[in-house]
Amino acid sequence: MKKLMIILSFTIILVACTNKSIDKEHLAYIESLDWTIASFNSTKQVKLDFAPETIAKYKASNITFVENYIGKELKITTYKLKEKDPEGDNLILNI
Repeated sequence: MKKLMIILSFTIILVACTNKSIDKEHLAYIESLDWTIASFNSTKQVKLDFAPETIAKYKASNITFVENYIGKELKITTYKLKEKDPEGDNLILNI
């Protein structure tokens, strides 16, 4: 009985720690697409910087929102999904 309680406690702690990293807004968005998170992978800060040619290509394609974020720090969160690609590997989602 004592071993069972220890194992159960350890499992609850593990689940709590794992789910702690999943942002609630991200989870709602992912679930709205009928996808399921297998695991949280990482979070990193990046500074968005594009070459002038790339920005010109975006403008030509009528993608203009990118300019608002150039030079700013962005937080990118990566999740491994339960869904598989055609090769059978788990899909990776960056938000």
